[in-house]
Amino acid sequence: MKMRFVMPAFLALGLMCAGGAYFAFHPLRPTTSPSPPVLSNASVLRRAPYDPLAIQKQVEFHAGKTRENPRSAMEFAFLAGTYLQRCRETGDIDDALRAEQTARRSLAIRTRHNAGASNLLALSLLTQHRFSEARGLAEKALALDPGDRQAADLRAECLLELGDYEEAGKALRPTGAEDDNATSNSLRARLYAIDGNPTAALTLLGRAQFQVDRNMDMPVANVAWFHMRRGDCLASMGNAREAEQAYREALALFPGDYRTLTALCRLAAGQNHWREAIDWGARAVAIVPMPDALVLLFDAYQASGNAAAARAQVRLLDSIATLSRAHGNLYDRQRALFYADHDLHLKEALTLARAEMKVRHDIYAYDTLAWASFKNGKLKEAKQAIDRALARHTLEAGILYHAGRIACAQGKPTEGRALLEHALAINHGFHPTAPAEARRILAGLPHGTAQR
Repeated sequence: MKMRFVMPAFLALGLMCAGGAYFAFHPLRPTTSPSPPVLSNASVLRRAPYDPLAIQKQVEFHAGKTRENPRSAMEFAFLAGTYLQRCRETGDIDDALRAEQTARRSLAIRTRHNAGASNLLALSLLTQHRFSEARGLAEKALALDPGDRQAADLRAECLLELGDYEEAGKALRPTGAEDDNATSNSLRARLYAIDGNPTAALTLLGRAQFQVDRNMDMPVANVAWFHMRRGDCLASMGNAREAEQAYREALALFPGDYRTLTALCRLAAGQNHWREAIDWGARAVAIVPMPDALVLLFDAYQASGNAAAARAQVRLLDSIATLSRAHGNLYDRQRALFYADHDLHLKEALTLARAEMKVRHDIYAYDTLAWASFKNGKLKEAKQAIDRALARHTLEAGILYHAGRIACAQGKPTEGRALLEHALAINHGFHPTAPAEARRILAGLPHGTAQR
């Protein structure tokens, strides 16, 4: 089984032109349109259809060029870019490793005036969740050229992953027209969402989508990512209908996108549409067996009464965890949450959550630690962690639900009720099973008002 992983946001930026003749880490030209429209499926389909063989041909072409010109730093940089693009399309972690090695080869040939290879190396490290290393490279690039927009965005994404939101905010503050590009806007949207302003995040994601939809040189698989991200934002706000439309637009562009298929599985599971969730999840897992999809399939099979199929998802998840250890434990956060959600391997869940804190300190790492601590009966540790997860007033239903459960366990029913009701008000389909549990708890609390 090949190791697969979740793609960082920055890799959604187009790395190559349509013909594959060069890699292009250029920001998109700024647009002056004040209110970008959301494109319909019909508009999306005007693009040439996705060709799954194109990226393999580009990899083979550039690999051949490096054999012809083994001292060409440019050719090795081109090849690193194609490895990363293939990584983006297939989710194969080995391509991120190949990109790292190839970018290092390019830099070994020529260190000066090779910013493209340096950024590709940083991106390959970011993809492998080696956030501090990637940030260091981006900062070195910016020291040489403060105007390197790609290095600036790479650094900003690393800061977001590491949980250094104050510094990320400074890095993402627009200073000129060149900062109005899809990648920068998507990163700003992410920070807006973390800071409790999903409406502003959605506006920026709509703008970013509009910008990439106009960029006919960007690979369609990369364009699809921006449609999916807008769908994610809509789903987090409880707008399932528009989220589904955005996801279907992404699939129209990139039919084999396991991330979007998983997102549709999550959307269906949150509405307890179990058969639909199983259909979407099975399609995602058939392409790439990612932990997120396996977890959702577990819940869908359990709810459908198919215990044997549910157990099969757990076995596959455990197999992936074994492989993951050789690649830096990329999925520890997902496993910790899954174990805590289902009262499985609770000590291991806490161990995984604590280990994650050694790598990054974003709100999701704190939320994971809080939930695993809660399920292990460590309420003091859970309270400290959930307070850090909520420190930026993030309006995310899952985090608020965890906070409500912790408050109730601490004997604070009024606080717990407010948090659980807030979670349901934001998104009553935020999880396959947690909303029903929240309503059950609310019904038993003094003066509790269970919401839809």
